[in-house]
Amino acid sequence: MKNIYEKIANQLKEQVPELAWIDLDNGQLDYAEYRAAVDFPAALISIDYPQCDNIGLSGAQQCRVNVTIRLIAQVFDDTNLAAPDDVRERGLAIFDLAEKIQQALQWWKPDDGSFGVLSRLSCLREKREDGLAVLQVIYTTTFTDAQHYEKQKTSLTIQPVFEQNEL
Repeated sequence: MKNIYEKIANQLKEQVPELAWIDLDNGQLDYAEYRAAVDFPAALISIDYPQCDNIGLSGAQQCRVNVTIRLIAQVFDDTNLAAPDDVRERGLAIFDLAEKIQQALQWWKPDDGSFGVLSRLSCLREKREDGLAVLQVIYTTTFTDAQHYEKQKTSLTIQPVFEQNEL
């Protein structure tokens, strides 16, 4: 998980410099009575393995990975059509950031091949009462976890079906 997080965080840092804060999602937004300990706009990343399947009897597994990016911005500007264009643009800027994240991550994979290409699974807006705009973008990928792989010792043992003197 750590490797996937670090590679995605670095890709976002390089490709989306508008993000002021990139971090592991540790519940920074879960307490409405406290200001989130992040700078805005921010991307909070979580990594989940919703499905892992064994590959044979070796201990290796093929894992499906969900990468959730919570894109967070403070929105003080109006987004209605009666607002001036520049005000509405600032209010809708989170969607521009979501598009830049999509450009940075869709069908991207690290050079070392540690996991497969990323593909967007969904993008949902969180309803909040604290003045933050939050988009939850989920990407999926796969990788083979061979860390616990044990090569099977193959030894052929021939057991006689009957004893020689039974003939």
